[in-house]
Amino acid sequence: CAPTVSEGALCNTGQGVECVTRNCEQVNNEYRCGKPAPWDVGTVCSTNSQCTSGLCASSKCAVTLAAGAACGGATPGSCAPGLYCDAASQGAGGACRAKKPEGAPCSTSVECAYACSVQQGQLRCTSEGREPICVGT
Repeated sequence: CAPTVSEGALCNTGQGVECVTRNCEQVNNEYRCGKPAPWDVGTVCSTNSQCTSGLCASSKCAVTLAAGAACGGATPGSCAPGLYCDAASQGAGGACRAKKPEGAPCSTSVECAYACSVQQGQLRCTSEGREPICVGT
């Protein structure tokens, strides 16, 4: 029998340890015992799929904000996938808005489902040869 270690303990020590939780997960550059993913907001993560919110930002499970929710500035969390933080909509802060469709005026790619590029002399959302921008920002 291998010795058991508790949740949060290192589990890749090469000493044949077993996690009490039976879940040794890679978190950034370490392996630690933890509960099975998905994890709650605030838990250390390395991929979006590890989080109940569906967002791993700055190596922690983060809050996703719904359409119309305040974002940016001192507001923690990021807009849910398919939304962006329209900082211009509320002065210093912002509000989560739906990504703009192809052909809509834009100033940055964050606003668009795919990209913002020059089309006929104006910045417009475009999808030509692009993969969706799925980062909740």
